Amino acid sequence: DQEILIDGQIGRIRDVRVGPDGLVYIITDAVNGKLFRLEPVQ
Repeated sequence: DQEILIDGQIGRIRDVRVGPDGLVYIITDAVNGKLFRLEPVQ
C-alpha cells in the first residue's frame, strides 16, 4: 500500500535515506536546500 504524507509541502525532493537510527531523512533540491527528519507519531 502507498500513503502520501508530504505532497507539495516541502518542494522538490533530492534524496531520501533511512538513518542508522531508523528514521527517514529527506533533503530538498534547492539553493537553500533543507533537511527534514520524519519521526513516527507516538
